[in-house]
Amino acid sequence: MSEQREAHFAFRQVLVTAFCLIMAFILILLLFFAGKAEYSYKHFFLLGNGTLLCTVMLAAGILAAGCRKCRNLREVLEEHSGKAIRILTVLFVLIQIYICYNAYFYTGWDVAVLLSEAFRVAEGQPLTALEYFSSYPNNILLLRIFSLIRKIDLSVGILDVQQGIMGILCVQCLLSGLTGYFLFQILRGYTIAGAWAGWFCYLVLVGTSGWILIPYSDSWGLIFPMAILYLYVELQNGKHTKMKWGLLGALSCFGYHVKPQIFIVFIAITLVELFRRKSGKPIYQWGLLYALAGILLSSVLYSWLVSDLTGQLDREKAFGMSHYAMMGLNQQNNGGYLESDVEFSRSFPTKEERSRANREVVGQRLGEMGIRGLGSHLVRKIMTNYGDGTFAWRCEGTFFSGIYELKNELFSPALRNIMWGDSLANAVNETFRQGIWLWVTASSLGLVGYRKKADLSLSVILLTIIGTILFGLLFEARARYVYIYVPFFIVTAVLGFRKTVEWLSSSFIGSVWRWGKSSPSAHPENENPERR
Repeated sequence: MSEQREAHFAFRQVLVTAFCLIMAFILILLLFFAGKAEYSYKHFFLLGNGTLLCTVMLAAGILAAGCRKCRNLREVLEEHSGKAIRILTVLFVLIQIYICYNAYFYTGWDVAVLLSEAFRVAEGQPLTALEYFSSYPNNILLLRIFSLIRKIDLSVGILDVQQGIMGILCVQCLLSGLTGYFLFQILRGYTIAGAWAGWFCYLVLVGTSGWILIPYSDSWGLIFPMAILYLYVELQNGKHTKMKWGLLGALSCFGYHVKPQIFIVFIAITLVELFRRKSGKPIYQWGLLYALAGILLSSVLYSWLVSDLTGQLDREKAFGMSHYAMMGLNQQNNGGYLESDVEFSRSFPTKEERSRANREVVGQRLGEMGIRGLGSHLVRKIMTNYGDGTFAWRCEGTFFSGIYELKNELFSPALRNIMWGDSLANAVNETFRQGIWLWVTASSLGLVGYRKKADLSLSVILLTIIGTILFGLLFEARARYVYIYVPFFIVTAVLGFRKTVEWLSSSFIGSVWRWGKSSPSAHPENENPERR
């Protein structure tokens, strides 16, 4: 094995091992400490995490055993999955739109600012929330997109045009459906049964999540990581590589302007490619040059799209990474959003002064916590980010600012009760989601079996997940920030569960089965006297 291949092999082993250790630590926290510990945005469910995990694992094991026995089902899935997933994706998008139509509402916090300003821009009026967008310029792209959809909605819209939200939600549902389709296609390259299992998990955790009702960067950013990963997987077939690399770079750029942590995927791809390539090859053969060209061109396009909006902003008021690092170290809200930190950062008129002051507070807070205090703080942040299968649903600001009239007397009340009502139906819904999320977390540990054979795509997925976990530890803690990467976690869970089932079948269960069939006591006539 060449030195380059040895380095790549070692890189994959370290990557898989690090991922499994991190996920094992998260699972231990959720099973043994989440019920007793206090952390921000803590969600309570009908059953404890241990009971939920055992129940879901048992059900998943029974289903997996049934699928392994049913060869005809696997053959049907292999033959008809391509057509079936396309039909179901369209049906899924329509169902999502219907759910939104019956259950959506007007929420507060950042979403209210974004929507109200988008409606103003659509009508040709100037921005009024200049302080907000100057501080958070990453929402400018969504402001432009929402305003364009609003313009179209006013011209040809047919669903709740006066409220102005359904047009945006319809496009959002389409993006969600496409994300599920990309997830299916990526998993299909590994296992067809696993692709359907992963798609089902996606429907539960993402596709029918309450967050589909909220027009914001979490749901709009969902499409980017999976689209980028899908392009990277398609690159391996060697067709149209230059165009795919360029599009990959463009998606990474626009994704960054929707939600900055989306760029973690591109960083992961770059690192994997660097470890993969043989030394001595010029960089343009890697494809990264075309990706950088895509980033450059899309940056120019982005600047053109939002130039009239950014021209109204004060660039000196933009919050930088030091602000979010400072807020991530506040102990009042366990690293979550803290209004006093926001006001502190806004009190400085320039970026340089703000950054310096933020860094001073970071140093001060680290000194006050010490190593042990920092460790406890990070543990609480992990439970805040990864302890909730609803991803802190209903835990933001003034969440229900306006409830619209019922669309009908049958489905609207039922869907509202399930999605966000204070009813048993909602509690059951959220508890079920928590069970699936625990299954995802636990099943990912099975990837330890891929230590020696993780391919490029899986390496990118693992590195991206590790990156986003570190991002959550370094900066502001929010469970909904995990939402855009849930499909990546689902891939690891499906592959990990598959590897676990294979291992059980070939070791413990397989040995028992073979022992039962060939045991001397069971079949004395088959005994070999020479081996007695």
